Amino acid sequence: MIVDLPEKFSMEGVAVIENGILKIMRYIAFSDIMYELTYQMKGRNICGYCKKEKEKKKMTLDHMYPQDLGGPTITNNLLPCCKKCNRLKGNLTSKEFRKYSKKKQDKKAQYLKKVQRHQEKLKRNRKYHIPIDWIDERKVSDLILIWIPNYSDNRYKKEKKYYEETGLFKKLVIVDRNNKILSGALSYIVAKKMKLKTIPVISLENVELTV
Repeated sequence: MIVDLPEKFSMEGVAVIENGILKIMRYIAFSDIMYELTYQMKGRNICGYCKKEKEKKKMTLDHMYPQDLGGPTITNNLLPCCKKCNRLKGNLTSKEFRKYSKKKQDKKAQYLKKVQRHQEKLKRNRKYHIPIDWIDERKVSDLILIWIPNYSDNRYKKEKKYYEETGLFKKLVIVDRNNKILSGALSYIVAKKMKLKTIPVISLENVELTV
């Protein structure tokens, strides 16, 4: 997929956009780069939901498709919003939250139950709650891990158990145009140790890790 990028962007010594390609030159949390890109493109002070201007301390970034449902930390999935709207939105998608906000008070609980049933159905069917065209299936052996993340044995076991129970990864692997892992390294490690042949990934065609 193509990740949304501005025409110009630079984090000195870390990342730069050249000819429409985001080039990452040294290690930094991929989410930090996506956060800064999002703020530059979408602003920092206006909530994307209530449309009100807020103080910086009252603003945050929302995952339009929630992380708990497979939503990745990429600009296409991030929206500046106030902390109040973010809290009210919870595990709804942005589309669901906008529908919920327009419901009459006596209809809101019923709508939330409907959404919850839909989410549970997706999980039973081992599907992520994000656009299907965001996801590619790649051979585990084709992925390249540059930086090994710090993680505890307990966290690894939790990630593995979650996959065994749901057939889903808590965090989808994000790779650059050359199959280098940008995010979700622990999911890759779980897949590799479990000797899975393939793994779902989000492949960013206009991002390149140059390390």
